Amino acid sequence: MKKLLIIPIIILLTGCWNYYELNNLAICTGIAIDKIDDKYEVTYLISNAKKNETSAKEGEAGTTTYSGIGDTIQDAINDMKVKMPFEPYSGHLVVTIISEDIAKDGIENILDYLARDTESRNFFYILLSKNTKAKNILEIISPLQTFPSQTIASDIETSSADSSLIYEITYNDFIYTLLEQGINPVLNSITIIGNIEKGTDSKELSNTVPQATIKIDTLGIFKDDKLLGWATIDESKGINLLTNNVKNLYIKTKCEDKYMMNYIENIKTKTNIDLENNKVKVKITGNAKILETNCKINLENTETINNIEKDIKEELNRIINESTYLVQKKYTTDVLGYGKTIHKKNPKKWNEIKDNWETIFKNLKIESEIDIKINNQGSLIQTIKEAK
Repeated sequence: MKKLLIIPIIILLTGCWNYYELNNLAICTGIAIDKIDDKYEVTYLISNAKKNETSAKEGEAGTTTYSGIGDTIQDAINDMKVKMPFEPYSGHLVVTIISEDIAKDGIENILDYLARDTESRNFFYILLSKNTKAKNILEIISPLQTFPSQTIASDIETSSADSSLIYEITYNDFIYTLLEQGINPVLNSITIIGNIEKGTDSKELSNTVPQATIKIDTLGIFKDDKLLGWATIDESKGINLLTNNVKNLYIKTKCEDKYMMNYIENIKTKTNIDLENNKVKVKITGNAKILETNCKINLENTETINNIEKDIKEELNRIINESTYLVQKKYTTDVLGYGKTIHKKNPKKWNEIKDNWETIFKNLKIESEIDIKINNQGSLIQTIKEAK
């Protein structure tokens, strides 16, 4: 019996066999890829950096960035490695940011390189930098998060759950869409608001008002692996609505000469493609509640509620029309996945039309049926103005 106990005891004693090895790795949680002239600039955000001076709390990990430049991505990483005291490790990678300049030329080679990284798990978020270098995004200091990469991840998750502007897109999600027939991908963008130089200063942690903040922005529209351009806020919302990637949505509608704010929950989008009549019918359902009114209206009146529901419907139709014009007429790229739906339901039909799909998609008539019901007027049935 004693001999049998030796093996499990040995296993328990070896639990920290690689502690020294891990302690000498530079943990990379963010990667930024930019272009300088004809060369790549790769930046790693190292999240277990040890700094002599920091304004962070005692025991809080520091962060730093290292950059390298080269003719290829690996060449740039090799240039970066010689500047680092430890070996970089990407097993905890949270986010990769690609500059819009690179994305316009195509990101296939970058995606291919990232896929060959055996350390990362390919579940990291992938974004495009907008109106700034990707490197700058990783260097902005956030008073609310220890690591800039975690700030970005939190922003993505919060924005995805609370609004319709974006949804969570990981590296694997993008690759699957890129390789799928009958659909082109989109990517979330990220930008900086404020003074970039001051936003990277460690003194930023002690400021009451941040000098610079990062902001998750609108969708980048792709054809294959190339960025064609940016959607607006409303166009991004419309694309996400049409692709059933919206959980909740804030909708602003007119209220006399002012505005009111409504919140739509449990949104579901169902799509039916009728190729014989060159039509797509989209049905959108959901439940709405009134969050804010800035005018005198009687919310106990059925006609008033019906008029608000009508206004919501008209606003959603406007958003959808703008987004369909963008992808059908301006860019002619099927980011809505209608070709993918046909391919899955009728592969034979898809093989007949796929070579001409771009033209077919451009001329599809997309009709929306919106069924949004208000079931909550808030804690007050009447507005305060109406109750006076």
